[in-house]
Amino acid sequence: MDKISYEEDEYEGLKEGQLIFLEIKVGYGILKLAVTHQVNKIIEESKTMKFCYVEGGKAAGSQMIKLVSKGPNTTEVIHDTYYKSGSKFRDEKLYPIVHERIINEFHRNVKNFLEEA
Repeated sequence: MDKISYEEDEYEGLKEGQLIFLEIKVGYGILKLAVTHQVNKIIEESKTMKFCYVEGGKAAGSQMIKLVSKGPNTTEVIHDTYYKSGSKFRDEKLYPIVHERIINEFHRNVKNFLEEA
């Protein structure tokens, strides 16, 4: 992959090896975190995607997202995260709270986007 795409570009689909750069806003945008994930695996049959944190950051881990059809126009999103950093405090106290809020906001944004489309 040697192409950079931006938000306003036409979407060409998710591909293994693709890097995704995110800016996560925490505390009403007061704190901004830069996060990079690599699309590590896409399993079409089970509608599962594995994203890994890119090496060199403060954390190592991956996220598995599985899409399960629950009928017409209804999809359940199963989102599991596996995470480890060099800080016990970050891993046990900070990360679970912040991550849950960020993931919930992300899924809310996707839902709102789909409802408006």
